[in-house]
Amino acid sequence: MHIFFLDLYTDIDTISPIIFKLSKSKKNKIIICSTNYIQNNLNNDLIKYFISKGINYFNFPKKNLKFLFIKFLIFLLSFFPKNFLNKFRFLFKYFYKNITIFSVEDIRYFLKYHNAKTVTIDTSNPKTKLKKIYEACKELDIKIIYIPSGTQILNFKGINKDKDLELCNFYLSQNKFEKFKLKKKNLSKIKNLGSPRYNNEWINFLNKFYKNIKNTNNSKLKIGIFVTPSTQNFSIYNSAISLLKNEKEISIKCRNKPRDYMPEKCCDYLNDDLNSTELIKWADAIISVQSSIIIECIKRDTKVLFLNYLMPSSHGNWIKKYRCVDLIESENELIDKIKKIKNNKYRFKSKNKKEYISQVVGEDEKKRNILDNYEKFYNSIV
Repeated sequence: MHIFFLDLYTDIDTISPIIFKLSKSKKNKIIICSTNYIQNNLNNDLIKYFISKGINYFNFPKKNLKFLFIKFLIFLLSFFPKNFLNKFRFLFKYFYKNITIFSVEDIRYFLKYHNAKTVTIDTSNPKTKLKKIYEACKELDIKIIYIPSGTQILNFKGINKDKDLELCNFYLSQNKFEKFKLKKKNLSKIKNLGSPRYNNEWINFLNKFYKNIKNTNNSKLKIGIFVTPSTQNFSIYNSAISLLKNEKEISIKCRNKPRDYMPEKCCDYLNDDLNSTELIKWADAIISVQSSIIIECIKRDTKVLFLNYLMPSSHGNWIKKYRCVDLIESENELIDKIKKIKNNKYRFKSKNKKEYISQVVGEDEKKRNILDNYEKFYNSIV
């Protein structure tokens, strides 16, 4: 049995391609287990799809009195206004980061009952959850597998060190831009398998799974915008977005980052008109900053205006060798480029796209399927 623990919405995005691939073989038995006690992942379309295909889904822990009490408390809180709840965001963050409502014993019983052979979990989960799941797996000699949240698209300054891999048996690195500084004993944990989220097989599935959006006014330029949370560098309140909204000949749709620890009432991404794939398919051009969703835009040959002027110096930088996106250096340049696109005067020639995709996804030829790498890996360790 392969068990996939998930937490926030972004975890679903990360693990779904792997579940999709493994579930094609009848010999692979799979359970999806949500440890999110604030939100209901059962509402997600991909989760519903997997359930329809016979994959078991559990909210964990299922019969825990703490879980039932907190769910009831969240239900009561849902009657309060959104603005009121957001005043206590710091409190929800503390609970999310530090409070788990299950014990090591709960996890151990669950894994043993379902005869688990592997456990896979997103690295972005709170350390408190990772520790308990790891301890249960270690006692039962079950392999615990880390998969990073998102795919690295930049020359990122962050480095994975030994402490980042201390609670896993394997770390499934998604591309060559990830950096490691490890002792020899931990090097064997790294498996370079490529990006499951942005491989061709999964994107082809998403093409069929998500609808195409019809535009009622073909004369308008369609701009899709991926924004960050309000406390970060490119929020929905950015002045450039306000300027573009005032342009009558431009149609704007935004996609909030689908990662939040608040009750669903406060999660802006749940109120977006389109999800990420739908937005890319709808748009004539995309505006974004450090989001890995840019990879899907590049693979679909959608124009990307990358807001280089908003990139934090501490985060990293776009590797200019790969001219797959238009690096925008100011708000004035952004508005000017949008006007040129609208008037058919925009000129941008992509360079080294194939090499970039090879680096960030791991695909260089159609014959190489990234998800095959994952299937072979999982089959090799059970």
